[in-house]
Amino acid sequence: MDWETVRQEFADLVLFEILSTREINEQPFTKRTRDARNELSERLLQISRAGGPDDIGEMLKIERIFLVAERRHMANTDSMAASLDTAIDDLDAAMIMLEESGEPERYRFVADRVLSRPKNRVGGLPDDQARQFFRSHHTRLENIRKGRGTDSEKRVLACRILSLKNSEKLYIARQRSVLDIKNPAQDTGLDR
Repeated sequence: MDWETVRQEFADLVLFEILSTREINEQPFTKRTRDARNELSERLLQISRAGGPDDIGEMLKIERIFLVAERRHMANTDSMAASLDTAIDDLDAAMIMLEESGEPERYRFVADRVLSRPKNRVGGLPDDQARQFFRSHHTRLENIRKGRGTDSEKRVLACRILSLKNSEKLYIARQRSVLDIKNPAQDTGLDR
């Protein structure tokens, strides 16, 4: 095998791919897609910054829209489809836990009975399905962001991650309030 020829062929193919990508990026449809993603990012930032304790569910519903759309339109392998199915299931479980936390007596019962063991606590607070969803989905989005993608795609992912972090912080504050924990432990959620 003539390695010099093989290397040259690869260099030519890589250059062709780079130039083709540049050409594709200048097409009107690609520009409209980029503009739509930038608008989506801006709206996500606005929602995330304006969200309060009563908006956690709404922010999670918006994330569910992303997950369902990805599952329907982007899942091109069985493993990707399974990962998205798991993320949707985890988000649904988090939504149930969010509803439970809205009923203090019920949530205290779950926290004290089911999530009372130290391994089920983080910073003294229950490590329930909602907290687990926030962590695992944050990791999933960060891993996607590390891969190939356009700047506008990565910006949307960054805004989704920010919204997720804000939702988790609001949820932790809700847990503290419902469980009447006045002196919070060193628990900062995704920032640990």
